[in-house]
Amino acid sequence: MNCNWKQTKNETLGGLHCDFLHNELPVENVNVAIYYLNSTNGSTFIEENNELVEIKGKANSLVVFPNTLRHTGTAQTDVPFRYILNLNYI
Repeated sequence: MNCNWKQTKNETLGGLHCDFLHNELPVENVNVAIYYLNSTNGSTFIEENNELVEIKGKANSLVVFPNTLRHTGTAQTDVPFRYILNLNYI
C-alpha cells in the first residue's frame, strides 16, 4: 500500500523501475497490478516501446501490466493523499 502526501508539483516518485529484478534483469513471469483507491491528478507512467503511457489516478480502477515494463508514479497536487495498492503476482 502506498500513501503519498500532497505536493506543490506533479513530480516523479522514485523514477522508472521494474519491481522484481534477477541479475539486474526484470523477472518475466511476474505481473504488476495497481489499484487506485482514490482519484487524484497523480498519474502512473508505464514505459512501453520506448514511449511513456500515462494512466490517470481514478478511484476504484485497476491497471495490470508485466513486470518487464518499467513504471513510475507522480505526486498529486489536488488532494491531501494519494492511495494505491501495488500487487505483484505470478
